Amino acid sequence: MLRYFAFLWNAASARQSADVLHHRMQLSDRSGWHSVLEREGSFIAWTDNQHPALRCHRLDNQAGVILGSLFERSTDLLDDSPTPRAQLGAEESRAIVQSEGRQLIERYWGNYVAFILDDQSSCIIVSPTGSLPCLVTQVESITWVYSYLADALALGLPTPTRCRTYLHERLLGRPIGSANPLHQIMRLLRGEALRLHPSAHPPRIERRTIWDPHAFSARDQDIDDPTLAARAMRNVVRSCTHTLAADHPHLQLRLSGGLDSSIIAGCLRSATARTTCHTYFSLGTSADARPWARLAATHGGYPLTEHAIDPGTLALPPHVWLAPSPDVPSLLEYLFRTQLERQLCRQHDATAVFTGDGGDAGFCSDCVALAVIDYLRRHGMAPRIWSLSQQVALATHRTTWQVLARTLRHRFGHLKIPHPFEVDAGETQLVSPDLAREAPPPLQHPWFHTGDDTAWLTFFRLGGLVIPSSFYDLSIAPDDFAPEIVQPLYAQPVVELLLRIPLHLHFEAGRDRGLARRAFAQDASAPNLQRLWKDRAPGFLSDLVRSNASRIREILLDGVLADARLLDRRAVESALSTAPSRNTVNPAEIVRHLDIEIWARHFKGA
Repeated sequence: MLRYFAFLWNAASARQSADVLHHRMQLSDRSGWHSVLEREGSFIAWTDNQHPALRCHRLDNQAGVILGSLFERSTDLLDDSPTPRAQLGAEESRAIVQSEGRQLIERYWGNYVAFILDDQSSCIIVSPTGSLPCLVTQVESITWVYSYLADALALGLPTPTRCRTYLHERLLGRPIGSANPLHQIMRLLRGEALRLHPSAHPPRIERRTIWDPHAFSARDQDIDDPTLAARAMRNVVRSCTHTLAADHPHLQLRLSGGLDSSIIAGCLRSATARTTCHTYFSLGTSADARPWARLAATHGGYPLTEHAIDPGTLALPPHVWLAPSPDVPSLLEYLFRTQLERQLCRQHDATAVFTGDGGDAGFCSDCVALAVIDYLRRHGMAPRIWSLSQQVALATHRTTWQVLARTLRHRFGHLKIPHPFEVDAGETQLVSPDLAREAPPPLQHPWFHTGDDTAWLTFFRLGGLVIPSSFYDLSIAPDDFAPEIVQPLYAQPVVELLLRIPLHLHFEAGRDRGLARRAFAQDASAPNLQRLWKDRAPGFLSDLVRSNASRIREILLDGVLADARLLDRRAVESALSTAPSRNTVNPAEIVRHLDIEIWARHFKGA
């Protein structure tokens, strides 16, 4: 797995220089690490790279490096050809340095962390929609910048301390916020930049947001013509998918048979990579995505493997087996998906797993109920608002008058769009009563710090981009092979384009993701395009919790959350008791607390 480590320090300090030399020697003693940039006050290294798409792009005259993938931007929304990998000569390097990195955001895209250096300061930039992590720690006036937390701990970073505010947020079911999970570690988010002045006493850090998603959903950016919007949508998604696939001779496609993964399957038909598909299905449930996955795979001419998941046989390991990470990981990912996909990639010599993740948000399936509110904000009381209200009413099981009245109260009254992570009493039954009762106001992601009600219209369209990325497979050694997870619908050009298309156009003809269905009519099979529902696996989490109840009970009751009185011991005992009970605790809450507990055991309490 690609990892990097950088030291930034005051070169005039003999003590700092000696300390950095010591850490450099430690890195050099570990196999696979190579220097990519050395200059006074700056040292950057990375590991042997198993991902063909992730590379080191050097700026001219040792002005910095961009680690990861970096592609040129196309200015033609109707061109579906892949964009070339960035070539950073003297002129391009100069433009990036002089713009303090803004040229990276405006003229390129990819999955990267950039280091831009000059004699006075260093600038670190995280790509707006990528997944490569960036962690920052100051140790005795030396700034450590790294991607993988276990590497920093191996170099002598003291065990970090858990942030209690972050724990409160996660226990209450809020996966985002402005609080750093660990006190000693700053976690840069997507689209953020950090400027460091190492010669200041103490070293001065300036943190800012360099990419603003709201700028693309502004009225002056609208693509109002539905025909143009559909053509642009198809071409930009195809262009980014082909660009991302170009470095992979063979790839795996995680195929559910839903609209979004079927669109990616259709786009990959004309790509050069050999594609093999796989799908999951749950045993013991009426929900079965296999017929739809078969249709999508047959339409693309791809081989398909089908893999059963039985929650009753998914057993928790006898010990905490995940590597430490800056954020709470998802346990379910590691119980079945990551191991299977590693095996499939080895079997087929694939280096990446492509997914349709991001489509529900990008194509606006997640915010149909807000379509009339968005339309009124953009166009006022135009005649179209009545028919749109009828369509939203049908989709949300309300009356037209209810939809219209609620919209008017949002616009002219005091009714606010609910915060996405307001505390739900039904989701906090195991949390300490004091914590649930005194729940603090939700913390804001930097993109939404203004608290503007209309900001939530953008929030629902960003999907997983508002949640910190999970780039690494924490269940294996860092030098072991793990495929790159590629999500074309989260590519920066795709996200920016989809934000420019007004919500009501996405809801074309009153259909969920209606514009996308029209745009990709020639790419995906007709049955997959017409499918308007998703196959869920009812009872999956309940069966998982039931089959592991004693182990989960042991972990939670003997854990740091219960010791810190953040969980209610009696409620946990009752929820996981084998005796007959009228308990109705949501199994999703139990799994959430299990995720947090496994994460928290790596770190010290506040």
